[in-house]
Amino acid sequence: MPNDFVQDYSSARNFLSGKRIYRSIEESMYEYLGRRTTLIIPPNAHPPTSVLLVIPFAWTDYVHASMLWNCVSLLALGASLVIIISELSYRPSIQEALLLLVAFTVWPPLWFHIIEGQFGLIVLLLMTLAWGASRKGRDAQAGCMIGLAAAIKVFPAALLVHFALRRRWRAVILGILCFSLVTAMTLLIVGAEAYQSYFVILQFLAGHHTYARNVSLNGFLSLLFTPPLSSLLFLTGSALILATIYREATKKISDFDVEFALTLTGTLLLSTITWQHSFVVLLLPLAICSARFSTADAKSRGLLVGSWILMAVPEPLLPGFSDDGILSTTQSLGVAAVNFYGLVAFFIGQICFHTASQSHASGPIAPALYDAPYFVSNKSTSGSTLR
Repeated sequence: MPNDFVQDYSSARNFLSGKRIYRSIEESMYEYLGRRTTLIIPPNAHPPTSVLLVIPFAWTDYVHASMLWNCVSLLALGASLVIIISELSYRPSIQEALLLLVAFTVWPPLWFHIIEGQFGLIVLLLMTLAWGASRKGRDAQAGCMIGLAAAIKVFPAALLVHFALRRRWRAVILGILCFSLVTAMTLLIVGAEAYQSYFVILQFLAGHHTYARNVSLNGFLSLLFTPPLSSLLFLTGSALILATIYREATKKISDFDVEFALTLTGTLLLSTITWQHSFVVLLLPLAICSARFSTADAKSRGLLVGSWILMAVPEPLLPGFSDDGILSTTQSLGVAAVNFYGLVAFFIGQICFHTASQSHASGPIAPALYDAPYFVSNKSTSGSTLR
């Protein structure tokens, strides 16, 4: 049973039945599914806009609704891959296509995403559309895609910071405007009570980050330390991540693809709660790095390969991993932190990729790039083209 999807399905059925959207999940599940279950996070922690997306699926029974939702998610994955392949001008052979198919089939984060019935692949599609539009200078479209994604899952809003650092204000303004319009539309449909309940749930979640499966920086530190030390360390770590993103995004020689990928990866580290199935949105950064894999140095290649191996490890299957009870320091630094280490290594690896691209771009033509507001990677070469 997809734990996450059942929350949104129950909330959507509550809306159609005229009940409170965020009423007790146990009550909703018993009414609509005829059974009770214990969830890792008891309340529905998803924004009202997420519930709004599931309403069309709530007209049928739960089994068919979850199947239809997963079909839509896989279609979103397929569309994302088509856009990525087109933008990067990658033409896989039949053997390479089969290898990619097998890799996706056995990739644990994708399996966990399907099992949970999550929104990650929908967000991936929106992020891919935003990336593709922004490389063509269509900042208004890019901002709208980010704003819509932020209304579904809040963390994509952090990508607007990157556009602000590059002074691409059209994307920032349209992103904020789109987020506001979608939120206002949702408010008119579901009512103010739904948002009041959701804010109460956010306050509840603020004190419940110590889940073994939480692979964000906050989750890692919360397992090792108690407040206020864990909060102080999280703020310090977040400041370092933001400073790194700022440094990379304000270099005179711009490399939009790598900067966008780095910022997207950083949002998962900065989120209060990040699950392994959230890694599906990192398929875009992975594709960007993979396109430059042959020209990268050994350090960057090693970090890329090693990080994705660590992020693919299914932690719940590791000996000593437990969702229940208090983990020891050894467990918190070991089996419960494997995916977190992979996420950090991938973030560092992209910094290495960016540094390498800066070195590659330096030379007699580099000054021509200094005053450019942004650039778009050339699809036919590894260089850059001004827009």
